[in-house]
Amino acid sequence: MYLERHEPDQNMHRFYVTDVYRDMLGAWIFLRRWGRVGAREGQSRTVSFETQHEAKQAETTVCKAKARRGYQRLSLWARGEQSSFALEIIEP
Repeated sequence: MYLERHEPDQNMHRFYVTDVYRDMLGAWIFLRRWGRVGAREGQSRTVSFETQHEAKQAETTVCKAKARRGYQRLSLWARGEQSSFALEIIEP
């Protein structure tokens, strides 16, 4: 899931990305990345879970907390060139 928060008066433009996937050893991984929009690198954290349900539950909990702090869920899709992206706000 891709989330962004913008507060131009504070020069705050942040992103938050979450993903759940299975690693090569069969564990379920909950990945989250965050940072300033447009920055090359941000920070990241991964947590391992035994079941997909636990990992998805953790993702849902984190995304709800971010929504309470003003982050909005966005959808990214390539538009013509690979370096150009369009954003669409997705209502929950």
